[in-house]
Amino acid sequence: MLEAATSMQLVENISLLSNSREAGFVGVNMYTDDHAQAKQLSYNPRATSLANTCGKSLQVNGDAFLGRIFDNEDHFARMDFSMADMSSSAPWVAQAIEQAYKREKADNMKDFRKIAAASGVTVVNSGAGSITERQEEPQPPPQSKPQPQSKPLPMPPPPGEAAKQRGNAAVQRGDWKVAVAEYSQALVQATSEGRVKAAAHNNRALAHLKLGQWSEALADCNQVLATDSGNVKALLRRAAAYEGLGQREAAADDCEVVLQAEAYNKEAAAVLLRLRPPAPPPAPPPAPQALAPEREGDTEAMSEGA
Repeated sequence: MLEAATSMQLVENISLLSNSREAGFVGVNMYTDDHAQAKQLSYNPRATSLANTCGKSLQVNGDAFLGRIFDNEDHFARMDFSMADMSSSAPWVAQAIEQAYKREKADNMKDFRKIAAASGVTVVNSGAGSITERQEEPQPPPQSKPQPQSKPLPMPPPPGEAAKQRGNAAVQRGDWKVAVAEYSQALVQATSEGRVKAAAHNNRALAHLKLGQWSEALADCNQVLATDSGNVKALLRRAAAYEGLGQREAAADDCEVVLQAEAYNKEAAAVLLRLRPPAPPPAPPPAPQALAPEREGDTEAMSEGA
């Protein structure tokens, strides 16, 4: 089923249950066709209802595939997903609903804190969990020693960057189909991140090459080279795609472009040597035949005959 999902040209990976520590690092994902609306695929009420139940406000068109994974950043494995798990009363759905509730509660708290900060109000949590407002901020004691400033927590990456990082992790594992799906998700979510899109296209081309999908790899390389014609990785990967499609001359041309920019690029030189081996040197001309010296007896015989 996962192979059918990842065979789509662009797959949207919808996380219904995040593989958090509370969920035992087990997650449930829904895979749909990202171009379903453009293709005018029919409305999928069952998949839409399940996604909405899990806190995802969206409409699903076309086929949808569900998969369960285990991923704690040290180990990754796909897990069975039975027909019984398709029910909205399945245990994992209850976990997903709880996650959605916590996310909504956290988002509401963030919005409240922003409004309070803009109004000059300090917001703290009371012991009962309610929100209390303080209009006056405490004054530091006189001549107090400066308190060390705590380092701010790192901001989570944007969605597109996060998907690209998951794709990179899949590449490290050699899981090329998952890499294609994650990079496709990065391209969907990175609407204005040009750097992320270029890297996602370039890395997805590598995953396509590993899967023998030459045309798809060629298309990704062309996307990168359209805005960065000297991108060495994209040129080398396009050369591999051309060679896989039997277009040896086009592949050799890309290798020559790489060698013009990086004269000592070993990979380009090796591929070019294979595609365009040097002509053998011309054969040396034949050596002139030496005349044998006349013998004395031959000369006397010729004189007597005369």
